Amino acid sequence: MTRAIVAVAALAVALCAFRCGPPEEPTLPPPPSDAAPDLCGEACANLAALGCPEAEPTTDGATCEAVCLMAETSGVWTVDPGCLAGIVDCAGIDSCVWSAE
Repeated sequence: MTRAIVAVAALAVALCAFRCGPPEEPTLPPPPSDAAPDLCGEACANLAALGCPEAEPTTDGATCEAVCLMAETSGVWTVDPGCLAGIVDCAGIDSCVWSAE
């Protein structure tokens, strides 16, 4: 009886694995195609005026503008400086940043 239960359970797992297949990779929206490195200064000035820590230099000394420019020219992620220039509080930052990771 126990062998039959184990066999049925193994068959059920095998069928589910065969039928279900590997999990699908989540699809990400494409990054914004309109990179705007010319708006990095405006974005960083707004972050500084709001008192956001993202306006401060990194621990390695990179300025907000340098990080923004790197993002906008990377082709992998964006901080969407046009969006950052228009936020009204630091909580709005998350709605602007896009990453492929």
